[in-house]
Amino acid sequence: MIENPLATGRKKLGLGRREFSLVAGVPYELVLKTELGYVMSLNPRLADFLRAAGCRGDPETEYADWRRSAGEEIGKAAKER
Repeated sequence: MIENPLATGRKKLGLGRREFSLVAGVPYELVLKTELGYVMSLNPRLADFLRAAGCRGDPETEYADWRRSAGEEIGKAAKER
């Protein structure tokens, strides 16, 4: 499974969720919900912060790909039960 790009970027910066939310200027709950996949698309402020921090690639596309992949894996596991 692909790792969540927000979690990957945050870890590369060496920040916990709380620290990341404070530095990025977003609520902690948004970071948590995004990393868990509860959010349909990556918040533009988070994407801009990841770009400014030097993370490569397109955060929005990577998040959409990760979320789709996670959903497919969950669906596959449910069918196997």
